[in-house]
Amino acid sequence: MANDLNLTLIADSQADGQWQSSNDGLTQLANALSDIYGGTGVDFSAGNVTLTAAQFRSAMIYKPAAALAAARTLILPAVKRPFIFHNSDATYTVTLKSTDGASPETALTKAVAPGAFFIGYTNGSSPGLYGASVATSGGSLADGDYGDVTISGSGTVITVDAFAGAAAGNILYYDSNSPAGWKQLVGGTSGQFLKTLGSAAPAWSDLPYDVPLSFAGTPTAGQLMGKLIAVRDIALAANFSGSSGHVGTNPAATFAIDVQDNGSSIGTISISTGGAFTFTTSSGTAKTVSAGHRIEFFAPSNSPAEASVANIAATLKGTAI
Repeated sequence: MANDLNLTLIADSQADGQWQSSNDGLTQLANALSDIYGGTGVDFSAGNVTLTAAQFRSAMIYKPAAALAAARTLILPAVKRPFIFHNSDATYTVTLKSTDGASPETALTKAVAPGAFFIGYTNGSSPGLYGASVATSGGSLADGDYGDVTISGSGTVITVDAFAGAAAGNILYYDSNSPAGWKQLVGGTSGQFLKTLGSAAPAWSDLPYDVPLSFAGTPTAGQLMGKLIAVRDIALAANFSGSSGHVGTNPAATFAIDVQDNGSSIGTISISTGGAFTFTTSSGTAKTVSAGHRIEFFAPSNSPAEASVANIAATLKGTAI
């Protein structure tokens, strides 16, 4: 019975006790599945190399035996088998080629870049070469190698080279802006979410958690104008940056609303006689309100009370943490 690796077989009429054929076949099989061709690789010193069927069946791994002087081509015979080619050269590309030998020829080729591996097979046809090239940033592929990875086949090439120095939480995304390609987005801070921005690159963003105040009419001196309970931790920027407000009727004098966290003042919302809002935090620093705390807004306690101001709305810009 014929086989693709042309292994030596025990003949039907072979005499008992003649075990040599079995040993030869097992040796051929072991070499075909694990050996490096020629012990050290293919000798490209004289130029391109064409392997015979016997040579191609003799090993599993093929590589240049020494540093290349120029780009080379390795021509493969019409043998059905899997194999690996490692271009261990640091400078020149090796092209694998399966051809029908005609003129003009029909051929399938795979370019293996310096340091890259080709993992594939020939299907016994002329031509018949299939597989993928995996490229690393160095001359070898090892655990922890975060270099370039190239996957090619059927004319499509996808290159992923964004993970040099990768860290937990980093995201890989495709950026169509010039120069287009795969890029790395460094992980955000705890509590942030990934926000898509249409055709622009995605970005990490804080989860909004704004704190509203709405009071209809005119408050009395020291009156509680609004209260809410925080259901999660809230971060408020220094001087309540990004906050906004509106007043229906302007005060006759500056109207300063006290903002308190569980009974302790953390800042003020001041309304000028012209209706302008100024937001200030204590000591001008950012504040954090813990989940379960009360956020309260108190009218100024001056006497007599401001009688002109009316219909006040304000929103403190915050983020959930």
